[in-house]
Amino acid sequence: MKSFEKPDEDQAKNERNHQSSGYSKVEESSTKIRESKKVLEESAKNVDLTSYLSDLLKHRKSKPTPIRITSLNFADFIVSNGLLSISIVRNKKRSSGTGWDYWVTFKANVKKLHKNEITLEQFKSMSESVYPKYKSNYQKVVNLYLELINVKNYDYFLPPTSKWVFKDLGVTVTPDLGLIHEGKKSLVILYVRNDELGKRRADSLLALMEHEFYSLDPQFNYWILDVKHRKLHIKDSSTLISMPDLETDALRYIELWNRL
Repeated sequence: MKSFEKPDEDQAKNERNHQSSGYSKVEESSTKIRESKKVLEESAKNVDLTSYLSDLLKHRKSKPTPIRITSLNFADFIVSNGLLSISIVRNKKRSSGTGWDYWVTFKANVKKLHKNEITLEQFKSMSESVYPKYKSNYQKVVNLYLELINVKNYDYFLPPTSKWVFKDLGVTVTPDLGLIHEGKKSLVILYVRNDELGKRRADSLLALMEHEFYSLDPQFNYWILDVKHRKLHIKDSSTLISMPDLETDALRYIELWNRL
C-alpha cells in the first residue's frame, strides 16, 4: 500500500506567502497604471488644443533642406523671368540668413498695438524711435495703416508659422498678424515695399498660406495688406495660382540653384 508523506507545514506557508506577495505586486502595478492613466487624462483636459496643433504644424516639416528661402523671396522669383530669375537665385545663394527688414520696427509695433501693449498715440509716434533718415517713410506708413485698419474692430491672436517643403526647397510661411474681426480669424501678411505687390505675386503667397494652414483651421481667412498702395488682397475664388503651379516654379528655382 502506497504511503503519503505529510506536507511540510513551513514549506506550504512559504509558498502561500510567496503567492500572496506575487498578487500584491500585480495589484500594486495595476494601481500605478490606473493612477498614471488618470494623470494623463487630467493633463489632456488642460491642453490648449489650438496651441498644440499650432506647435505640431510649426514643427511637422522641420527636416533641414539644402535651399531655404522666405515666401516673399519665392513670390519674387515666380513673377520673374530670364536674367531677373537668375539674379534672384544667385543673390540668395550668395547671401546668408533672411536679410535685414527695413520695416521690422513697424511690424513689431503693429503687433503691439493689436495686443494692447502700446496705445494708439504711442503707435502714431513710432517714427520718433527710428533712425532720423527713416522717420518720414515710417510716419507715412503709420498713417496709411491706420487709414486701412480700424484697430478697435480687431483682436489679436498669435499666428502659426510653417515651412512648405518641395524636394530640396524649403519655403518659410510666416504671417505677420493674426486678427479676429466679427468672430472670424484672418492670417495677415504686411507688405510694405515701394513696388506694388500685384495679383500674381499676391496669389502665390495666398496659395502658400492656405496650403500650410488649412488643416489647422479650415475657417481661416488669408489676407495680404499692401500698405503703401492701400490694397487688401484676399484668398478667394479669383485666386488663380494652384499648388501644381508653385511646384513647377519650385523645380525651376532648384534647377537654377544647382546650375549657379
